Amino acid sequence: MTGGGNRVVKGRMGQTVIENSFSSEDVEKMNAALNNLYTKLSDLKQLHRNLEDQISQKSKHLSSVQHSIKKKKLHCTAHKENIEMMKTQIAELKQKIQESAVDKQKVQMLEKKIEEKKKKYEIASEEASVVEEKVSKLQAEILKTSKGKYNKAQKTVDLLTKKISDVSQAITKSSVNMKTSKRNIKKVEEKISNIEKEIVVKKEQVKAIVNERKMITSVGVEIVAKRDEAMAGILECKEKRANLKTKVEQLAEEEHQLKSTEIEYKNKLKNHEVTESEKRAIIKNISAKLQKLKLNEIEEEQAEFPELTREDAAKLSVKTLTSDIELVKLQMESMTPNLSAINEYKVKEKFFNEKQKEVDEITQEKNLQKMRSDELSKRRLSEFMTGFTAIAKKLREIYQMLTFGGGAELELIDPFEPFEKGILFSVKPRGKSWKIMKNLSGGEKTLSSLSLVFALHYYKPTPFYVMDEIDAALDKRNVRIVSYFLKERTKNTQFIIVSLRDTMNELADHLVGIYKINN
Repeated sequence: MTGGGNRVVKGRMGQTVIENSFSSEDVEKMNAALNNLYTKLSDLKQLHRNLEDQISQKSKHLSSVQHSIKKKKLHCTAHKENIEMMKTQIAELKQKIQESAVDKQKVQMLEKKIEEKKKKYEIASEEASVVEEKVSKLQAEILKTSKGKYNKAQKTVDLLTKKISDVSQAITKSSVNMKTSKRNIKKVEEKISNIEKEIVVKKEQVKAIVNERKMITSVGVEIVAKRDEAMAGILECKEKRANLKTKVEQLAEEEHQLKSTEIEYKNKLKNHEVTESEKRAIIKNISAKLQKLKLNEIEEEQAEFPELTREDAAKLSVKTLTSDIELVKLQMESMTPNLSAINEYKVKEKFFNEKQKEVDEITQEKNLQKMRSDELSKRRLSEFMTGFTAIAKKLREIYQMLTFGGGAELELIDPFEPFEKGILFSVKPRGKSWKIMKNLSGGEKTLSSLSLVFALHYYKPTPFYVMDEIDAALDKRNVRIVSYFLKERTKNTQFIIVSLRDTMNELADHLVGIYKINN
């Protein structure tokens, strides 16, 4: 769409005067009504912006509530896992306690064995003392007896000594086992006491977790209630927004009709003024030409003389009449008749009629072209306002989609002359106030420009686009959003994009790499 221009197209002179059916009072009333509608429209736009701010705040609160719910759910899951882990530890501890009970039985068996070994040791000690007595006796006898008997006794002594050594080792081993069993019993008892203490602590932790879970459940119920309340408020705001949007569209339609009517009336007034001034100039020119032309009397036509009554004739003087006749004769003799004036008049009259015919034809053609021009102007204005309204509506949707809650507006700087002053483009990034393009950052300008390009593409699609590093000022998140939008929403168009971002290149159908070789 194009618009603008500084030259006002003016019509030529018309044949008929167009009467204005609207008085100045009607025009003032219509202007007052139009100003009132503009005031209402600005109020509705302000209310619309306030509602958008409220919706944005509610959305933020809702997202924080949802985040809190997710956090509480994660805490509940972690506590559940801790409870399961504690249950597993309790089962293991119970098994260890049972095993420790088995160790007690082993200790009792070992103690019995130790007692048996002690008894055997005492018996062996008694036997050893008896043997020692026998040895001493034998040694005494050895001195008396022969060598053979001594060797036999020595063997007996060695055998008994070996038995004593074995019994001593068995007793030592039993003592060591008994001490080890006592140490194990002590360790098991310490473990049991620690486990019992840990069980008490875990029970308290379980109680605390259960209480916390109940509290989280109550908080979750409150959060869900608040979320439902916020959702109800958001739905109410959306309904208000839809109603206001409908009212704004109705007011925009009424404004469009009033603008069209006003422009039509302005054009009619301008044409009326131009046509009237041109007609006056033509009449003045023709009057000047007619004044230059003088009619001469034709000889065949006889002048009509008035008939005098007797009374009128008696009042006349013969001398006076005679002198008047003489004077007229002298004047007639001095005058030279212009016999070519009649022919010249006929030629001028013919020329005038031809020119008048040409003027009528030109005036008719001018009026026809003027009607076509007015019709094209109305059609241009109507098509422009239709496209402008559709593009502005789509721009709001696309910008809100790309920024997850932002706002964008296209406004005419001069609603009465939309092709003279241009268009104002203002946006409201998410969580910020309304700004014009020159006050935006690089990334915000990129998203705003792309939203306008996509809105224009929606209204009048183009076969392909060439874009040079449109993602240079965007972060990774916004690059992914724009690339997915290009991929999903513009499937009927080809995009040739120069980009150095991997996020954009990953979604491309075809990649063309450009690089230099040989340094």
